[in-house]
Amino acid sequence: MSCNELLDEANIVKYIRPGLIEHNGDLEGRAFKPRDSDTHGLSVDWLGAFDLPKSNQLAEVRRRSRICMKPRGLIAEVNVGDIRTKTANVRSCTLEFVHDPQAANERYVCNPAHSLIKGIPKTEPDEVHPVCDLIADCVVGKHSTQNKSELPD
Repeated sequence: MSCNELLDEANIVKYIRPGLIEHNGDLEGRAFKPRDSDTHGLSVDWLGAFDLPKSNQLAEVRRRSRICMKPRGLIAEVNVGDIRTKTANVRSCTLEFVHDPQAANERYVCNPAHSLIKGIPKTEPDEVHPVCDLIADCVVGKHSTQNKSELPD
């Protein structure tokens, strides 16, 4: 399996479930907290794996997703370099952004965009590490889970 570090210029996206979207549209930091099942890192998708325009990239992410995206959820877009800059001074936290494509299997088509954010510190179930809040602050775009245009800020 190919494992390459994503460059600072790369934009990645993550599905955010409705319960992690605040009433004002901001995202809770825990939206970027790895789940217990995320043993290798936080799953995201690298937009650059697909051809422009962005509408095509997002359509491919939706099509290849291995999770059920709810209509009231959203796809949050963040820039790798912005995250690296924002989290650079967080002690005991060195993030890696690794391209980790998923092969097709009997249930899913391949996902050449799948990537991981490694190094987010583990916390207790009801706690969120500050780095998760910093990642949420780096969101540069919010997109519909349905094939629609970008959501307003």
